[in-house]
Amino acid sequence: MRILLNYLLALVGTILPFASMAQSGDQYYLPKLGQMVIDINKATNLNSIGLMYGYGITKHFSLEAELNSSLSGGTYTKEDALGNVTEKGEYQVRTLAAYAAVRKILWGSVYAKGKVGVLFETVERSSDRDQTSSDDSIGFAGGLGAGAYLFEHLTMELEATQIDRNIVFYSLGMHIRF
Repeated sequence: MRILLNYLLALVGTILPFASMAQSGDQYYLPKLGQMVIDINKATNLNSIGLMYGYGITKHFSLEAELNSSLSGGTYTKEDALGNVTEKGEYQVRTLAAYAAVRKILWGSVYAKGKVGVLFETVERSSDRDQTSSDDSIGFAGGLGAGAYLFEHLTMELEATQIDRNIVFYSLGMHIRF
């Protein structure tokens, strides 16, 4: 899945010249709900909530700022090479990101979306070893999605965003343009 997402992100550059959804000066909010799928230390997935603000630079692309946070913590289990549990605990993830996004109308009111940007991530965890830690990181992130115009100022968008090498955020949101 991750390899496919990375290849699809490379296609964003080919979509850019043909994107036609964003208009200069358009602004929009996108409240979203989703799930962060974690692929490390037998971690449980996180239900998350987010808010995105976007601004249309040209009719070809827009800039977006996005904040996401897990609603409740997840659990993780670290094991040694023999499968013995060495640590158990709980964790939470929060992100703040800035993206350049492109959209292309596919047919009618349905469009495809690609985005790339910079993301700041905080992972807080506490374990059965009485350890509490907070790890911050900055890196590149990107995503692919699809959406549909429901009304003139309202669209629905489904998206998959690669937050880091171990976390993919799947989300559903509603664009409210003004």
